[in-house]
Amino acid sequence: MKTDETLNMINKYFDGELQKTEEAFLFTNLSLDEEAREYFKKCNLLKTSIQESMEQFPDELEERIFYNIGKVPEKGFYPFFRNNVFNLTAYTLTILLIIVSFFLYKQKSMVSEQLITSALQMEKQSKLINVLYHSIPVTEVSSAVDYQIIVTEEL
Repeated sequence: MKTDETLNMINKYFDGELQKTEEAFLFTNLSLDEEAREYFKKCNLLKTSIQESMEQFPDELEERIFYNIGKVPEKGFYPFFRNNVFNLTAYTLTILLIIVSFFLYKQKSMVSEQLITSALQMEKQSKLINVLYHSIPVTEVSSAVDYQIIVTEEL
């Protein structure tokens, strides 16, 4: 078995997650692998030292710690406004920029609508001019030798 798998089984053993059937495989692998044995010894030493330190913990210490903590002040609904002018200024400017951008967006929409109506009106006028231009009859202007101007209409 690979060393990584053995180390994983050792970790499970000390966490109490290793099944009884896997324990036999673990101890067999420990007898074959020197590196895994050293890791097992270190983990066992760590576990025993933690258990010894837990026994040295006095019972009254927890009560003294909680007593000395004192009351923690509650935070208000808007803690970012208290004693911080920079945050207040930043939030005010943000709200102001949102309002200005909304106003400018509305202005852009109105200008866009005006541009569209102007374009439609120009298109209608162009069509009307084109119709009027084609409705005028064709005329021919000529002059005679004695400086008379004769205008005839061709229909």
